[in-house]
Amino acid sequence: FERIAPGNPVEALSWRVSVAGPRPDLPLDRLAGSVDSTSDPTVAIKGERPIYLPEQQSLVSAPVYDRYRLAPGAA
Repeated sequence: FERIAPGNPVEALSWRVSVAGPRPDLPLDRLAGSVDSTSDPTVAIKGERPIYLPEQQSLVSAPVYDRYRLAPGAA
């Protein structure tokens, strides 16, 4: 707010600091094969669970994926 209180010191209630630095080169080609992933997302299915779809007004079975077996960008 905008109130002047003569004789009172200024009080800082919060501070924010942002720091940036050089980023290391990561060997992405070597890391790409370190996870058991593939471009076929069906290999990552670990089960199923029921979900409710309002347009069908019923429960339907949906696949559950192991996120660690999905390749980057899998959709």
